[in-house]
Amino acid sequence: MPMILMSPIQTLLHQKYLLCSRLHCTSMLNLVAEIWSRGLEGVICNVGQVSLASMPSLYKQCDAVIMPTLLESFSIVYLEAMHYRLPILTSDMWFSRSVCGNAAKYFDPFDAQEILSSVEEIFLDESKRSALVEAGVHRLETFPTWKENFETYQSTMAELSKGT
Repeated sequence: MPMILMSPIQTLLHQKYLLCSRLHCTSMLNLVAEIWSRGLEGVICNVGQVSLASMPSLYKQCDAVIMPTLLESFSIVYLEAMHYRLPILTSDMWFSRSVCGNAAKYFDPFDAQEILSSVEEIFLDESKRSALVEAGVHRLETFPTWKENFETYQSTMAELSKGT
């Protein structure tokens, strides 16, 4: 999957892309090797695994979150992007739609041209980018807070412990 993006991304060299991944599997090693072989290490930077404490700073340096993912169950990245008021561009998959609703620009993760067109559309059209950000702010309000999640968990555990 990542190799598909290499050619179109060269047309957006004025942007900077951060990759946050440990080099723990062959596909990631191959992706980083491909980035270097094409001379894109100044455009696509692998910052590696990022600590929780560093996440706010990293999000504040970004202009968007792009997730051409094929498999997620629930990704906190979407909610974090909404919190930091970043437009979301992601795979048109059931799990991303269930979290993002109308707060994301969706694309076919197997179609490099569609991904590129989505990126260009959002970066070149301020009104579309702003609309996604505002939709994200409203969408985020529909999710429970950490405190509400904890209280629900605590209540559930108390109910379950009554049965023992």
